[in-house]
Amino acid sequence: MEKINFMLDDGSSEAFYILDRAKLGGTDYLLVSDLLPEEAEEKAETEEEGTVLILKDVADPDAKDAVYEIVENDDELSAVCALLKDTLEELGIATEF
Repeated sequence: MEKINFMLDDGSSEAFYILDRAKLGGTDYLLVSDLLPEEAEEKAETEEEGTVLILKDVADPDAKDAVYEIVENDDELSAVCALLKDTLEELGIATEF
């Protein structure tokens, strides 16, 4: 599984695994987690949870690097979740808002 590092606003970085990708209206989206699915299952036994986010690429189409932001708009989130439904179900992630 592909692992990527994201630079945070405070200058630090955090590693995430790309669980799935989607494209909606010409915008690229990523479903990412700080844990692999196997690690999440192990942590669930100890009642610890990982972080799962849906990110969208907000960079200029001509930009060399992608710039991702967390999707916070409920309508947009619902639409992307519909595209990622199978992966979210496999991971046991509820998609109701």
